[in-house]
Amino acid sequence: MFEDIKDNIYKIPNQYKNEFRRYKFKQNNLRILLISIFLLFEQLYYAIFISNPGSLLEKIFYVTASIMLIFAVSSMILYYHKPSEINFFHLIYEKGIGVMGVTIAVIRVVVISGQSARLTTIYIAVIYGLAVIFYYSYLESLFIYIYGIILLYFISVVYNPSLLESTVITDAVSNNVIAWIASIVIYRKFKNEFINQKTIEEKNKKLKEISDEDRLTGIYNRRKLEEILKENYNNSLRYNNKFSIILLDLDHFKNVNDNYGHQIGDKVLQEVSSLLLEKIRKVDYCGRWGGEEFLIILPETDLASAVKLAKRLRSEIGNYEFTKVQNITSSFGVSTYSSNKDIKEIIKAADEALYKAKDNGRNRVETIENNI
Repeated sequence: MFEDIKDNIYKIPNQYKNEFRRYKFKQNNLRILLISIFLLFEQLYYAIFISNPGSLLEKIFYVTASIMLIFAVSSMILYYHKPSEINFFHLIYEKGIGVMGVTIAVIRVVVISGQSARLTTIYIAVIYGLAVIFYYSYLESLFIYIYGIILLYFISVVYNPSLLESTVITDAVSNNVIAWIASIVIYRKFKNEFINQKTIEEKNKKLKEISDEDRLTGIYNRRKLEEILKENYNNSLRYNNKFSIILLDLDHFKNVNDNYGHQIGDKVLQEVSSLLLEKIRKVDYCGRWGGEEFLIILPETDLASAVKLAKRLRSEIGNYEFTKVQNITSSFGVSTYSSNKDIKEIIKAADEALYKAKDNGRNRVETIENNI
C-alpha cells in the first residue's frame, strides 16, 4: 500500500509540481476561508445562546471562535495576496485547520460529553468533513487521522478512562479509516483532473504552435503572419504608431532546386530562416510568406529604419555560406503603414517594391514610397 501511496505522491510531472502545490493551496485556502467564517459565527452563537455562562463548554466555544477568527483573517490575507511559492508556513497553515478541527472534536467527545458507547456527531462531522471538503494528500490526511486517534486515546486516559472500556476508540478507528479512504479517492480525483487539464493545455499549445509555424522552416506561416499584420494594423489605427514590413525573395532559387535537388533547397530555406531570426529584434516577426518569399513585420518602425534593416539583411544573406550552394542573393521590397492604406495596400506596396528590385537587377532593396 505504501509503495502505491509513494508512487501517487510523485505522479505529478516535475514541471507541474510547483503549480500543483499553489493550485492545491489556493483551493484549500478558499475552503478554509468559508469554513472558518461559518464556524466563527456558529461557535459564537453556541457560546452566547446555548452554553451556560462560565461553563467549560462556553469557554471552549469562545476559544474555538477565536481560533476560527485567526484562520478567517489569515485566509483572507492569503486569498488577496496569493503566495508565489508554497513554503513550510503555508503547509502548516493548510493542515492546521484539520488538526484544530480534530482536536476540538476530541475534546468535546471526551471532556464534555463523556459518552461511553458512541462518538458524538461533531467528531463524525469533522473527520468526514475533512475528507470531502479539503484536498489533502494521502500522507497529509493519514497524519491528521492518526493524530486524532492518538489524541482521543490519551485524553481518554487522562479525563475519561471509562471510554477505553467502550467502543468509542474502535469506532473512532473504523470511522477514521473510512474517512481516510474517502479522502484518498477525492484527492486522487482532484489530482488527476489537474494533470488531465495540464495535458490538454499542453496539447492545445502544441497544436497552436503547429498551426502557427511553417512546417519546413519552423518560423511563422502565412496564416499567422496575416494575423500579426492585422493586430499591428489595428494598433496603428488606434494609437497612430508606425509599423513597417519587409518582403524578401531569394534570387534564382529555382536554380538551387534544379542544380542541387529539393533537399538542398529545403536546407537553404531553413538556413535563411535561422539567419533572419538571428538578425531581427525580439519584438519583430518573421515568417515564410510562400515558396522562397519571407515576410518580416517590424512594430514601431518607420520606413527609413525598415530600409536600413533590409539592407543589412541583404548583406548578411549575400555573405553567408549556405550548404553546398555557397552564396545566394536576395531582393527586398519595403513598405510602411500610413493612414490612407489598408493591409492589402501595404502588402501590395511591398510586393511592387520587390518586383522593382528584381527588375533593377536583383540583390537590392527597393521601396515605392517617395520619401526614401
